Amino acid sequence: MTCVVLSKRTENLYNYTKNFDRVLEVKSIAEVSKTINSEDIDFCLIDSQSFEGMLDDTLKTRDENTKLNQKIEDIRIIDRAKLVLISYLKMTEDEAHKYIEKQAMNTRRTRRAVAESVLKTYER
Repeated sequence: MTCVVLSKRTENLYNYTKNFDRVLEVKSIAEVSKTINSEDIDFCLIDSQSFEGMLDDTLKTRDENTKLNQKIEDIRIIDRAKLVLISYLKMTEDEAHKYIEKQAMNTRRTRRAVAESVLKTYER
């Protein structure tokens, strides 16, 4: 029987692992798939500190991903508003960009909010 131990302090888990034929110590989940076929694992122990660290990393990555997706969506909306200004008001791309930035500063709104108002005005 094989036991996989994900822990930075394996010695604390010795009592749980002493009855297994094979104990595989890993520092991350990624190491498990590189070292052993998941079908060969009979039991898995995860140190609570390691699990908390993994959970923190996962949540941090999820937050970063959400922020990046939000930035991408902001850029898409701003670019659409620039295209509207270019086509309806015959602005250059640089003029449209400066217009959105200036409006955002003057009205104390985000560039996205200004872009959304431009889209509401011209896209019907």
